[in-house]
Amino acid sequence: MARVCQLYPKAAPATLVHKFFLVFDQWKWPTPVMLRHPEEIPSANLPYPVWDSRNNLSDRAHLMPILTPTFPQQNSTFNVSHSTKNIMAQEFKIGLQACEDVFSGKSDWNGLFEVSDFFHRYKHYIVIQATAANNK
Repeated sequence: MARVCQLYPKAAPATLVHKFFLVFDQWKWPTPVMLRHPEEIPSANLPYPVWDSRNNLSDRAHLMPILTPTFPQQNSTFNVSHSTKNIMAQEFKIGLQACEDVFSGKSDWNGLFEVSDFFHRYKHYIVIQATAANNK
């Protein structure tokens, strides 16, 4: 959404939601989503690798790269597989159609926020729960 806000800085909230689904439905993956261009910093003595598909072979394999804006820039979606990419692409299409139905008067915003049948559509999924003994 941050990238969409950069692209449409004066857009109304409803327009931003629509543009989010439109932009990512049409995005030319694996072109990375970036809030800013990577810094040209020599890689010598860096404690962490910087995402760069031009120089890092493993970065070229990423299917839907969305880069963090802070140094060192990393791909926050490095673990997207072909299967999850296809699921996200379908969900972008569903969201875009819901927005277009709202703008054409066929529906209201409730259609976009219908309860998901995620646990019925997918046989396998992972639940991650993180806890800590204290606030540190």
